[in-house]
Amino acid sequence: MEPNKVDNITLRDGRTTEYAEYGDSEGENMIFFHGFIGSHNQASPAHEAAQRHGLRLIAPNRAGVGHSSPNETRTIIDRMDDVRQLVDDLDIAEFNVMGVSGGAPYAL
Repeated sequence: MEPNKVDNITLRDGRTTEYAEYGDSEGENMIFFHGFIGSHNQASPAHEAAQRHGLRLIAPNRAGVGHSSPNETRTIIDRMDDVRQLVDDLDIAEFNVMGVSGGAPYAL
C-alpha cells in the first residue's frame, strides 16, 4: 500500500529524517518504529487497518535508512531526540508508539 505522504524534516544538526504517513491522516497519532533491516515501508500492511481504526501511522526511517542522513554513532537514546524533533515539527503533542522486530527497543 502506498503511503499517504512521504517527506523529510531537517534536524537541528543539519541531518534529515525521512518519514511516511499511513492510515487516517486525521486520526490518533502513532509513531511506528520499523525493524532491522527495514524502513518506513514496513508500516504499509497496516494502512487499511489504521484507516478503519482512526490511526495516523507516522513511520520515520532511522539514521542511514532511505533518505534519512546517516550517523554511525547513534544510540537508541540519541534516536529519541530525532523523534522528538519530528513530532515537534509535525506539531504533535501526544502519540502512541509501535515497534516491530528490531524497532521494539525504540518503541520501549
